[in-house]
Amino acid sequence: MEDDYGIRIGKAFRAIDQLHNEIRHLFRDCDRLHSPEWESVFATKITRDVGENLDAGTWMPEGVYRYYYRKAEPPDCVESVMICFFDRREQRRFAEPLLLVARFYYNMQIGAVAEVCRAWDTWNAFFHWVEAEKHGYPYPWREVISSDYDSKRITASYMLAVPLFEVTCSNDIRGFIERLRSCGRNPVVPKQS
Repeated sequence: MEDDYGIRIGKAFRAIDQLHNEIRHLFRDCDRLHSPEWESVFATKITRDVGENLDAGTWMPEGVYRYYYRKAEPPDCVESVMICFFDRREQRRFAEPLLLVARFYYNMQIGAVAEVCRAWDTWNAFFHWVEAEKHGYPYPWREVISSDYDSKRITASYMLAVPLFEVTCSNDIRGFIERLRSCGRNPVVPKQS
């Protein structure tokens, strides 16, 4: 019987598994886009803060990420690609999975890149911007935005956001990264309305 709840849940889990496989390929493409000049900040890790015991708050990641720093120059510049699946605290924040591509400049007087770059910086910077600017859904897709999230640790951050399912190939991500790189260290970011 097609209307059976268990069958629908089984299909949902298979769809999530397929999505995770596609994201694995997308992240491998991102690794290739950044190689060999850039290196992963968190090695092969793609998420954190997911429980593994019975009393954990969650067993499913809200998002996954890759962060890269450039090896050949002062490593204060970090680029990231993050996929936000859902936000269990603020369910209204986004209705569908998001792709965030960001570029951060860190205050390296605090410590090495692995010490100052945090796994959820992209998520926190984007949603800090959303809340500070009082932006609702939909966001200004594909526009470069700037966030002043954690300004003692992060001297500048710029990012693009797009619904995940509008990304059709790794060239889309390459284009987003190139747009952020072309902005330079202190881009003039138009104020969003």
